[in-house]
Amino acid sequence: MMGHASAIKRGLNHAEAAEYCGMTVPQFDAQVSAKILPSKLSLVGRKPVWDRVALDRALDAMSGVSAELTTEQRKREAVKRIVANAGKNAVRHKAG
Repeated sequence: MMGHASAIKRGLNHAEAAEYCGMTVPQFDAQVSAKILPSKLSLVGRKPVWDRVALDRALDAMSGVSAELTTEQRKREAVKRIVANAGKNAVRHKAG
């Protein structure tokens, strides 16, 4: 069983979320107010937290990085690599 200390923290407090995004708290708050970064989660009985995964997705969108490849996209990319490698191997065998 994994202990709490070794688990990656997903819920970040206000200051941690700002630091995680590489911003000061006022800069972070401005991005949240502008709806560029996600709002806090209000969990019952807890202080507000920001979801690290939601922050990652927002930062990916800001930087132009695709947040996720679908399973179908991953399969297509794998097939392309296999076909490309098979073609390279066939050319090597003919030349040899």
